[in-house]
Amino acid sequence: MLKLNAALIIGFLSCSACAHAVPVQPSELQAFLFQEKIGDGIPVTDSLLIIRDGKTVLERYAHGYGPDSKHLAWSVTKSITSLLTGVAVNRGILRLEDSACLGRTQKSAACATQVKDLLSWSSGWKWSEEYERESFLGIPSVTGSSVVQMLNGDGRLDMMSFLLAQPRLAPPGKVFNYSTGDSTALMGVLRAALKDDKTYNDFPWKNLFGPLGMNDTAFEQDFSGTFVGGALMYTSARDLAKIGQLLLQDGMWQGKRIIPEGWIEYLLSTSEAYDDKENLEMVPLRSWWRPRLAIQGEIPTDTFMAIGHWGQYLIIIPSMNVVAVRMGDDRDEDMDDDTFLRLLLGYLGHPPSSKSRKGSFATPFASKGAEDLKFHSGVMSIGTNFAAKLACSCAFLTKQTDYFCMNYAKQSPNAVTIQIDHSKRRVNAEIAGFYPTAFEFVNERLGCRPVVPSRNSF
Repeated sequence: MLKLNAALIIGFLSCSACAHAVPVQPSELQAFLFQEKIGDGIPVTDSLLIIRDGKTVLERYAHGYGPDSKHLAWSVTKSITSLLTGVAVNRGILRLEDSACLGRTQKSAACATQVKDLLSWSSGWKWSEEYERESFLGIPSVTGSSVVQMLNGDGRLDMMSFLLAQPRLAPPGKVFNYSTGDSTALMGVLRAALKDDKTYNDFPWKNLFGPLGMNDTAFEQDFSGTFVGGALMYTSARDLAKIGQLLLQDGMWQGKRIIPEGWIEYLLSTSEAYDDKENLEMVPLRSWWRPRLAIQGEIPTDTFMAIGHWGQYLIIIPSMNVVAVRMGDDRDEDMDDDTFLRLLLGYLGHPPSSKSRKGSFATPFASKGAEDLKFHSGVMSIGTNFAAKLACSCAFLTKQTDYFCMNYAKQSPNAVTIQIDHSKRRVNAEIAGFYPTAFEFVNERLGCRPVVPSRNSF
């Protein structure tokens, strides 16, 4: 049996409409999700929460995580950013036709991109969405990757300037090219529209997190103060489930409208930029996803999802009144999305009709026209920034042990040395005295951000 450090809560709900089905037993679903990893012992799944008809059906945590533990949501952040964008559009702060260059005096080819294009990941900018698929001494070495350079290299100090300097691939709104940059740019445009950083910093909490009681959520910024709207939200499974419940309720919460009427329907429409001939396992909507299994009718056709790197999931099934959250550390890509969905639906009394169509969610990340992208940050400085950032947020936001965080922040084997300084609430990283960098903890809302740029590149 897997030993857990947190609560294991399992409940059952009857389903008269599913009396003909033989539900998957909870142990089968959990056995698939809660697997021991070989080596460092970090679990595949850190949290699992299933809610039906507003009641908890199953809740389980592993290795130091619990109901109020913040967890890196990675690209689930993109979907939440789309909700914040809807609030801003409804209040007249933003328009769908606003330029990505809103508020900037210097214009470029990037300025033709509008808010509506960013929502559908069709900015037209050249972009490579490759993460740590290759390594050098255990350090993520995708130096030609736009997203790695934005988060850990050239762009981490001022992501909006980095994005607006990208070369153009296609006319805006015409070509789907999944991009953490596009979603981050939405938060950059919002910042420009609000014109006041205090109002901007309070915006997510005043308009979404606060009304929902999301008290265990943080939203990190780059060095310049722009929310990293494509990747860096930390939240608990229970807080994330509240987002799902909000969507089930068409944007209403305790009798008050949080998300403008019609906005959710707009987000769940398929973008004109996406060509379904690509036959992706997950079909892109506007900052959300619909599983191919739903389109094929093997699971409820209204199923939609937010999905993040390393296996983060927010699954909403309106016809079953179900919200499911899975958060984990699946960096070895062991998770099969279709298998997970089938086991989840089986447990809920709706087993799909056919076998899993094996596939990888990495498919939508294939970059278009990005082969010639050139950046300045080398593998060593990327490695130290990556390690320092993850270790800082792990130690001071998720509040894990130093040992856990130093292992969590490294690709093994790893040449990066990490120092966690609790007195200064800061994390330093270097490689044999070179490529030094540091991230410091700001507060419980804003998490960590860079303070000392790496001066060396390899």
